[in-house]
Amino acid sequence: MPDTHEPSDHVTPPAVTPPAPAYAPPHPYAAPAAQPGSGLGIAAMALGLVSLLTVGVGFFAVTPMGLFAALFGIVAIVLGIVALVRRQRAKAPAIAGIASGAIGVIASIVLAAYVLMVALSPGWTGGFDSAPTETHSHESDPESGGSSGPQSFTPLDFTGEWPENYADGGITFGEDFAPVPSKALTPGDVPLLPRAERGEGPADILLFVDYRCPICMSFEQANAPTLESVIESGAATLQVRTLTFLDRASSGSAYSSRAAGALACIATEQPASSWLAHTTLLSANVQPPENTPGLDDKEIIAAIEQEAGALSPAARSCITDQTFVPFAQAFTNWSFENPVPNAVNSALMVEGTPLAVVNGVPYQGPVNDPAEFRAFLEAQGVTVP
Repeated sequence: MPDTHEPSDHVTPPAVTPPAPAYAPPHPYAAPAAQPGSGLGIAAMALGLVSLLTVGVGFFAVTPMGLFAALFGIVAIVLGIVALVRRQRAKAPAIAGIASGAIGVIASIVLAAYVLMVALSPGWTGGFDSAPTETHSHESDPESGGSSGPQSFTPLDFTGEWPENYADGGITFGEDFAPVPSKALTPGDVPLLPRAERGEGPADILLFVDYRCPICMSFEQANAPTLESVIESGAATLQVRTLTFLDRASSGSAYSSRAAGALACIATEQPASSWLAHTTLLSANVQPPENTPGLDDKEIIAAIEQEAGALSPAARSCITDQTFVPFAQAFTNWSFENPVPNAVNSALMVEGTPLAVVNGVPYQGPVNDPAEFRAFLEAQGVTVP
């Protein structure tokens, strides 16, 4: 008989456990393990701070420099996010980098809008036009205390309408406080620069102001009585030259230019009211605070009329039409590009306002000390009543 095996006689071999793999593959949905170090987070934080600093410099200098802050800010945000995704040990620097970078990007956008607004403002004087090659020379008599040498002046690059009684670029007040009369010049002229006859006749006082300048207002409030007394007595004449460079602090309203243009309108159409218009524009209740638009044209008219009386229809329309705003802006550029006329130091330049020059010598004392200014006038040979 053939051999047979009963089921009870069968022996099951023992189960063999396969060897464990040398390594276990990662679970596809498992969170990544924390990475050592915090270099990316620190770099993100550093670039974020650089972004804030750069945009801050851009605002302070009113230049497009701060626009580079956007680039630094974007890089800071990217590095911060990468640091968080990689779960680097220190999270705080990464979060700080993302936050500061985001602020830098937003601030750079605001800066771009600000720079564009200022650049398009009609009163922007952030950069003066290059000086024409043609120059005109003027020399005062050194023996009478005039300029120490010849002065060269470029033509005024202006093709618009020139106001009357502004033949030398400013408005000159004599004993009766009426402007010294002169006809309007023609485009391309140089403002007239009369010889200063010092030692004979009244002293000459030259005053550069910006009606938006708070220090000019302080000078006016402290020294107006003294100036009025020497003008009224015939001891001196006063020429006021209005500048407009503080349009950039007028929230886009070009207040400095409009105020200067208003005085030119009155000097042309109603000259007898010029002195009161000038003093009104430097009064505390008219001059606007910094970075505010200030009075509009109709409000300027109302403020002047409150002190000087009713203005003529021609003067009113001249102001509301802003007829002489372009002249005021062009003359500002010209004033910063050329020396102060008839200065003892022939290289004296306008660097800010107020600038008072008496018989060719600039006043450098405190603007709000009337005793100091009076002493300066007397030192220059001005008889103060």
